[in-house]
Amino acid sequence: MTTRNAYDVIGVGFVTVDCLWLTPEKLVRGEKHEVSDMVLQGGAPAGSTSAQLGRLGYRTGFLACLGDDTLSGIARQEFRANGVDDGLFQVHADASPALALCEVDLRTAERTVYYNLSRYRHLQTEDIPMETLRAARVLIMDSFEIDAVETILNGVQGSPVRTVLDLEHGSNEQLKRCIALGTDVILPWVSVRALTGKEDPESALREIASWTRAQVVATDGMRGSWAISPEGELLHQLPFDAPAVDSTGCGDAYHGGYAVGLLEGWPLAVRMEYGSWVAAQVVQKLGGRTGLPTAQNLGQHDFSALSAPTRAAVEKLAREGATTTASLPLSER
Repeated sequence: MTTRNAYDVIGVGFVTVDCLWLTPEKLVRGEKHEVSDMVLQGGAPAGSTSAQLGRLGYRTGFLACLGDDTLSGIARQEFRANGVDDGLFQVHADASPALALCEVDLRTAERTVYYNLSRYRHLQTEDIPMETLRAARVLIMDSFEIDAVETILNGVQGSPVRTVLDLEHGSNEQLKRCIALGTDVILPWVSVRALTGKEDPESALREIASWTRAQVVATDGMRGSWAISPEGELLHQLPFDAPAVDSTGCGDAYHGGYAVGLLEGWPLAVRMEYGSWVAAQVVQKLGGRTGLPTAQNLGQHDFSALSAPTRAAVEKLAREGATTTASLPLSER
């Protein structure tokens, strides 16, 4: 078990158990249907992003409330199977993860999601181990736990921890407060447009940049992602071509690739490209975690579509493994 002061990464956010299946083309409501593929696995934004980092060997934990029911047991096992330590879970007898049922369209890879939150327990202030969070290298946080996220962001100010924020839920006022406090903010384009009223990525990102010192990135599926570099240049990363099976978790995969780049010290353009590449691996499989690379199989992937700087960085990661707290000089931990 990972000790509580030795995490490279801590995820904070929603916990779900997902059941996903490929919906038959000829569907008759009210009848029974055999499906060609069905998966039961953990899900939700920060959870799947954390799973990517745990799979690659980073010392990863996750903060959320769970109970002692069957769904909580499945969620715990899913985290452990993906290299994520379960020592930070706050156990409450009446708590349970969300259950999500996901129909995936065979033709379009689009999904229809049904979910239940009847026993979900959101994080409270007393559940948050602030000193442990301040000692991590990177925090991954999603806005399904927006109140806890804002509390944590205030609590880690003045520490060296990087905070990768996936913000799409909450009032504009609260989202703006969180953006101002974060270090790396990755927003879906729909949220960027709603927050700024702008219709083009460059002007929208420049406006958000005036609210914060964070690195801000906007993502928009098949349109790719955009960011304003520290030098003031607009960067646009196109998505990679890949046969699409299921779009579940593609955004979470992008966040995971970006966070890998933070941990490895990669420049912004490389972080964005690697994030896009990881998303292309995930879209080819059913389920948001199925296609995530692992420390064992990363080197078996085809890197030919990557630019030379990103290919060199990823090949080094595949060859030498993750840079963890155990491998850093004391001055950098």
